[in-house]
Amino acid sequence: SPVLWQQLQRIVQWQPRFASSSPRWLLLLSILIAALPSPECHRVAITLNLEADSQYRLKYLHQWEATLLTQLSQEPPPSRIFECLQPYGEFELLLIAARNPYTLAPHIWLYIVLLSRMPPLINGGTLKRLGYRPGPQFREMLTAVHRHMLDGDIDTAQAAEDYIIETYPLEFD
Repeated sequence: SPVLWQQLQRIVQWQPRFASSSPRWLLLLSILIAALPSPECHRVAITLNLEADSQYRLKYLHQWEATLLTQLSQEPPPSRIFECLQPYGEFELLLIAARNPYTLAPHIWLYIVLLSRMPPLINGGTLKRLGYRPGPQFREMLTAVHRHMLDGDIDTAQAAEDYIIETYPLEFD
């Protein structure tokens, strides 16, 4: 069909730049199989004796797309896009983008090209230097700073440190 042909063309165009480590033939085959109704995708992947990760991907691709379409239906902030897309690998993101060019692809490109490449403003070493003890709260603190950085609320390491000090006051024994 014309829609399937366009999806295949997108894969051919995007694969060298965005998923160069993924075999093109497998991406193309996955697009073809994904055109089938959801339950049949997994069955065909098993019948073709594809590797376990491909079988898993084709089993859940339709479900992932539905979930992402719901999660990213409004104009989400960059931190929400990052949070929703971070669990997926380049292979999955490329498939989803090729199959959903007008709905999910813009968010996926923003994630791949910009959001996933933004280095953190601070790290655990910064938190230790500020007087915080290492522990589970480090992840929460660093995630909060990262979220604010992605949304443009914090843009320097000093602003990140100020945010941490203000939001997470030190407790002294």
